[in-house]
Order: sequence, then C-alpha cells, then structure tokens
Amino acid sequence: EARRRARRGRPHMNRLARFFVPIAFFLPALGASAQGIPGLDASLQSAADTSAQSSIPASPVDLLFDANSYVPPFYLGRALPSPGSVLRLHAIPHLTPHVPDSDITYTWRRDGAVVGAISGKGKSSVSIAGPTLFAADTISVDAVSADGTSYGSASVVIPSIDPQLTLYEDHPLFGIEYYNALLGQSSIPDLEMTFAAVPYFAAVSGPSDPSLNYAWIVNGASVAASATSSNEITINADNSSGVAAIAASLTSSVNFLLDASGAWNVLFSRGGAGQAQGSGTSGGVFHTGINQ
Repeated sequence: EARRRARRGRPHMNRLARFFVPIAFFLPALGASAQGIPGLDASLQSAADTSAQSSIPASPVDLLFDANSYVPPFYLGRALPSPGSVLRLHAIPHLTPHVPDSDITYTWRRDGAVVGAISGKGKSSVSIAGPTLFAADTISVDAVSADGTSYGSASVVIPSIDPQLTLYEDHPLFGIEYYNALLGQSSIPDLEMTFAAVPYFAAVSGPSDPSLNYAWIVNGASVAASATSSNEITINADNSSGVAAIAASLTSSVNFLLDASGAWNVLFSRGGAGQAQGSGTSGGVFHTGINQ
C-alpha cells in the first residue's frame, strides 16, 4: 500500500519539479545577463548615483555681482548694471567636504537657459552682457564636484537701472566733495561755485568720458560747460541773489540707451557769509564763468 501511494505521488512531484526548475534556472540567468543588456547597466548606475546624491544635502553658494559701470572713488555700494554695461559674477561655493575651485564644474544660466560660453570647470568668475533696457535677468549657477558627490546652487534677480546724475561741489582746494551730494534744494554760503555732475552707473570710464554729451541749463538758459571738464559748470552770483535753477541732461555718442538727467535749486547767499535767506525764486542773471 505504501509503495502504491509513493508511485501515485511521483507524478505530482515530477510536475512540480518541471514547474520549479525553469524558474530556478531563469532567475540567476536574468541576474547574470543584466549587465550585458545595452544601456541597462548604465541606467542602473545612474539611478544609484542619483539616489546617493539626493541623500547629500546641497551646500550653500554665495553669488556676488557688480558691473563695469562708473561709481566715484570711495563709493561703498556696488556698481549696478545699466543698459550697455557688462555684468561681472563670482560664485563662492562652500562644498562639504572642501573641494578645490579647479575641481568644481560651474553651470551658469540666464533666465533658465544654460550659457555654455561661460560654463565649465573652474569657471567661478565670469562676465556677460548686462540686462537690457527695462529688463531684469535671473542669473543662476550650479556648482558640482568632479565626482558628483558635492553640489550647490544659487540664483539672483538683477534688474537694469538708469544712470543717476548727481551734483557735487568741486572745491578749489579739496576737489569734488563726493561725501556731500547736493539735494534738490540746497543753500550755498558763497557767491561762486563750480558744480560737477557725476553719472552713477553709466557704462563709461568716468564723468569726463569723451563719449558723453552734457547739456546744461541755468534759469532756463543753455550754458556752456567748462572748457576742461564737460561735466562741470561754474556759476558766479556776485551781482545776483536768489535761486539758481540748474538742470543737466546726459546722453552718449556710442550708447543710445544712455539717458540721464537731474535738476537742482541752489540758493546763493549774498555777500558770501552765513546761511542765505531767500524766497526761492530767481533774483537775477547767473553767470557760468565761461566766455561765450
């Protein structure tokens, strides 16, 4: 009876064996041949690298910028970009662990599009054209170590601004008093003064750049600039009193996007001593000190 039961059970065992043997054969065969499937091994490695990188927190990156626009000496702020200027960018990554700058690959983007000309290994400091008129660009940078285990990114929105025309006294002994800009309403305890207009953030080498064209108006009349510095005029109020309404406008012969202007009311004191007193209206004709 036991022999009959054993014989009756054998077909079932045989059928189970036929079922399990191919599976047992197939699984190790699949594992062994996975590396031979084109693209599959690379995909698996890429997925593993991505998973490893995602577990590493991003490192901070400082993104600094300024422009090649003009600012006067000792100016404490940054030079801002105006139309026609060049934007200068510098990325300072703080990757952990520390990675030499020469081993870091930088990818720079403007408004999301990669700027290939300035991207690459070790390119932490770059220069590109500044934002166009009335525009604001989003500049971003990705910093990645050579082995891909350390990375960081940063971005900044940089608007384009108009140059700012600012008026200063050009003192005969101390020069231009950059520390004391004249406001829209100013009082001068002298009867003669030389004024200098300074074009902050203009894409020029300096206030007297030969490409700049200044137009001066005093009390509604056009006046000539200084023979030595086109950004200066001298006003003599010896025979006059009241307010000198000074206006200046600035354009460029090479940058048609440059356009700046300013207006100031300057009250001269009669006799050149003490604080001037006046009604705020013009009391006579002011002379620029230039032979016309």
